[in-house]
Amino acid sequence: PSPAAPPARTHRKSSRVLDHAIGVTFAIAIALLLYGLSVPWQRAWHGLASAGVQGVGGERGGGVSGAGFVVTRQELAAHDGGVGRAARWGVLARRVLAALSPREAIWLAVRGVVLDVSANARVYGAGGMYAVYAGREVAYSLASGDFTEAAMHEEVAGLSAEEKKSLAHWQCFLAEKYPVVGVLEGSTAEGWARKAARKFKGDVGAEEVRSDVLRRLVAECDEVHAEEKSARHKKKAGGDGVHGGAGGQAGAAGG
Repeated sequence: PSPAAPPARTHRKSSRVLDHAIGVTFAIAIALLLYGLSVPWQRAWHGLASAGVQGVGGERGGGVSGAGFVVTRQELAAHDGGVGRAARWGVLARRVLAALSPREAIWLAVRGVVLDVSANARVYGAGGMYAVYAGREVAYSLASGDFTEAAMHEEVAGLSAEEKKSLAHWQCFLAEKYPVVGVLEGSTAEGWARKAARKFKGDVGAEEVRSDVLRRLVAECDEVHAEEKSARHKKKAGGDGVHGGAGGQAGAAGG
């Protein structure tokens, strides 16, 4: 009788382990199911927030969302497509989140112009080449090529002339591709909005203020394009006034 006891205890232990594994698997499955069911509602809400967009430079721009025009730093950081959570989790969790993150909104700001880059989650979402930009102000980093935490800001005083050209190219490249969500509090772009609000004697979020900010952005981009076109002509003619490598960087960022 005594030799038969250990196998029985082993069997009971194996059953408990199996039951625990089944329970965990079931809980994960339920969690994923609930998340999947919530996605259409998330997308519907995001669509409502972005309804009534106004074009940025006609066919070139993604538009401007109808949500609050002045975006707080906390709001920007919250729209990181799950990148912040991925950084705190393990390798397996990061891989799972990378598969799910395209469903979450991803914003970034360039000189205070907040853009919704969710459509390119492969690049800006968890596991993407530029995931470090999600939920950040990235002007200095774009211009300098510095991807450290210290470079995630708008201050451009320390940039060279070529780096500032690169930044101008980047801002236009991104603003003409992705929807403009609004302007970041305390930024250059918010200064534009405040000035426009005084001019129109209205609220910062008023339609004419938004339009004025977008017109200013488009005007700046027109100047950038004109300079780049001139540089290409000079290069073709054998001159040396060639714009730096911003175009190549922009292509790497997913276009």
